[in-house]
Amino acid sequence: MATMTLDEVAKIAGVSKSTVSRVINNSSRVAPDVSRLVLDTMQKIGYQVPARRPGPKAIGRKGIRTGNILLLMLGMSAGEQFLGRGYPELLNGIENATRESGLKLIFSGIDRDGVIPVALDEDEVDGVLLFGHSHSLSQAAGARLKDIPTVGLMRGFDELRGQIDRVLYDNAMVGPMAADYLAKRGHKCVGFWSIDPLHPAFIPRLRDFTRVAQEIGLEVVSLVADHKPETFRQELAQYQALSERLIAAPGKITGLFVAADYQLPQLYHSLELKGMRPGKDLDFISCDNAPFFLDHLTPRPASIDINLKLVGRRGVEQLLWRMANPAICNRSHLLIEPVLVPAMD
Repeated sequence: MATMTLDEVAKIAGVSKSTVSRVINNSSRVAPDVSRLVLDTMQKIGYQVPARRPGPKAIGRKGIRTGNILLLMLGMSAGEQFLGRGYPELLNGIENATRESGLKLIFSGIDRDGVIPVALDEDEVDGVLLFGHSHSLSQAAGARLKDIPTVGLMRGFDELRGQIDRVLYDNAMVGPMAADYLAKRGHKCVGFWSIDPLHPAFIPRLRDFTRVAQEIGLEVVSLVADHKPETFRQELAQYQALSERLIAAPGKITGLFVAADYQLPQLYHSLELKGMRPGKDLDFISCDNAPFFLDHLTPRPASIDINLKLVGRRGVEQLLWRMANPAICNRSHLLIEPVLVPAMD
C-alpha cells in the first residue's frame, strides 16, 4: 500500500486530491473532521507520505506558493468577456507577463449567484486578477478574496476602493486629448459621436471633451444615440439617424471625436452613402488605436492609444508585488497614460 498515489487515497476517503494534499501540508483550510477522515484513511491503508513528492518545484520567490494566479471574470464567462472589443489585447499582456514570471494563469468566471471557482475555493492560487464589475462578486467570493492578494483591472471596482490594488488606463485624459487635437488642427465646430449612450467610459469622455473644447472656444455638438441598439438592424438605423443629424447640424462640423474605434467603419460607410468624404470633408479622432478597425480605413484617422496590453502587464506586475508584500496596507491605484497616434494619409 505504500506505493499508492494521492488519487487513490482521495478516492478511498471520498474527497478530492487537493484536499488530501492540503491535509498532508497541514493546511488550515481543511475542516477538522475532514482532516481526521483523510488521516484515518491513510493510516488504515498504510499510505506513507514520500520524503520527496513529485510535482511542481517550488519557485522560491517570496509570496509564491502554488505558482498559479487566477484571472477571475466577474459577471460572465472568460470567453464572453474576451469576445469584447479590445480585450484580447488586455489578455495578451496578462499572458505574456505571467509566462515571463514563471507562473501559470488560470481562468474562471463567476456571478453574484455562482459558486466560488474551484481554484479559489481550494486554495490553489497565490493571487487574483479581477476583471468586470464588483457588483457581480458573490458575498462568499468577496470574503475569500480578503485573504488573497488581489488586483482589479480596468473600471468596475469603485466599491472595492481601498481594499484591492487597481490598474487601469487614465480615461480622464482621453476627452481633453481629443479636444486639443481637433483645436490644433484648426477646427471651430466639433462633434462627439457615440451609438452607446450608457457605456461607462464614453459618458465621461463626452463630458470632458465638451468641457475642454468649450474652454478652448470651440462649438460642440453632441451626436449620441438615444438608446443602445440591441440588434444589428437597430445599430444600422442609429448610424443613419446620427449621420443625418451630423449633416444637418446648425454649425458646420469639421472635426469629430468618435467614442471608440469600432464605430468608425460603419460611420465611414454611412457618411459615404450621403456623399461625404471622411478625412476630407470631415476630420476624425477616435480612441483605442485598434488596428482591426483602423487599418482598413482610408485615410486612417487619428486615435488615442489606451494600451490595454500594458494595462494587463502592469496588473500582473502589481499582483506579484502585492503577493510579496501582503502586510503593506497602502493600496495602489496605477493609471496608464494614453498617447496620441496621428492620422495617416
